[in-house]
Order: sequence, then structure tokens, then C-alpha cells
Amino acid sequence: MDMDFLANTELFYGIAAAELPVLLERLHARQLGFCKDEILCPAGQPIHEIGLVLQGELYIQHEDVWGGRTLLDRITPGQLYGEVYACIGNEPSLVSVAAAADSRVLLLNPTHLLHQNAQNEAAQEILLRNLIRGIAGKNLNLSRRALYTAHRSIRGRVLAYLSDQALLHKSATFLIPFDRQQLADYLGVDRSALSAELGKLQREGLLTTHREAFRLTPPLMPKG
Repeated sequence: MDMDFLANTELFYGIAAAELPVLLERLHARQLGFCKDEILCPAGQPIHEIGLVLQGELYIQHEDVWGGRTLLDRITPGQLYGEVYACIGNEPSLVSVAAAADSRVLLLNPTHLLHQNAQNEAAQEILLRNLIRGIAGKNLNLSRRALYTAHRSIRGRVLAYLSDQALLHKSATFLIPFDRQQLADYLGVDRSALSAELGKLQREGLLTTHREAFRLTPPLMPKG
């Protein structure tokens, strides 16, 4: 396992690579591989281990009984999933985790983190701090998405999302992490309706776009 890679992930950042083998042993770390479209964690079942993506890409999604899907998050190498449920215990997951591509993950049992242990205490404190920071960041992202989807119209959702992306990138030109179908799922709208609205916004001169690339014109940019 690449300890240098792990030492630079959000969970292990600040812990020396040389300290990781012992820490991973205490966390009962194990690696698993998943094929594209395979479900890692189905909705309705508890999640007992924190997952760290080593390779590939995962989606956090919610599906209703009619097959409608809402994309909530995209997890790439170095990022975590399942940490909230793993720390809570036996709470059934409201979402599922699916492999968007062939992927490899590192599973970690958080029991060691949640109990005081005199051994390697400094590393444990760093790990807990990183975990809390990561959970807080995901809560912020969910809050952002709630603001986008609070708009009733597709236009309102699209403009709210793109405006926020411009703020986050500090530029009117940026790339988003979704293709058209993924963006439609993320915003909770129909793909064809989304494409039609983007076409209308382009004709109105408010933006230009090609695939994941966007450029907003000044009316959409916040005033300094």
C-alpha cells in the first residue's frame, strides 16, 4: 500500500507515513475492489466501516421506489464515504454508494478512534480532527445543494449552482465535476429540460458552455 499517498489524504493528513502501518492495523484496515456500477453500500443497511477511495470514483445517491435517482456527491481518490454512519453505529443508511468506475477502497473500523487509547495518542487526535473536519465539509456541501434545489424552477437551480461554482473557483470560467446527466441528477431535474434551459441561457448571452466547461458573463458574477 502506498503510505505516501495515504499520508496526503484528508483523513491521514498530518500523520507521518512511517506511523501509518501501526495505525492501519489498529483500524483493522482492509482493501476491497469493486466493478463499475457495483453497489458498495446499499440503502437501508448500516455502514460499519469508513471507506477511503484509493482508485476509481464513487457516487453517493438516493433512489426512490420508482427508480428516480438523486446524485448527492461524487467521491474521488483520497476522499471518504460512510464516515457518519460508521461512527453512529447501526443506523440504516438513507443513501447508497455505487462505483462510477472500477474502484479500489480502503475500509477502516472507527472503533479505535472512538475510544481513548494511550498508544499512539497524538496520531489518534490528528485522525479525529481530520475526520471531524471532513464531516463538517460534507455537511456544508449538502447545505449548498439544499440552497440550489430550494429554487422551484430549473433556471433558478442552474443559476444558483453556477453562481456558487464561480464564487468557489473565484473565476467566471470553471469546470464542474458533473456531465449533463450527473448535473441533472444532482439538481433534481430532467436531463432534457436541463439541456433546454442551458441552451436558452446561452442564447440570452448569460453563459457559454461545452461539456463540463462553463463561462459566465458579468451579469451572473457577484459585484466586488
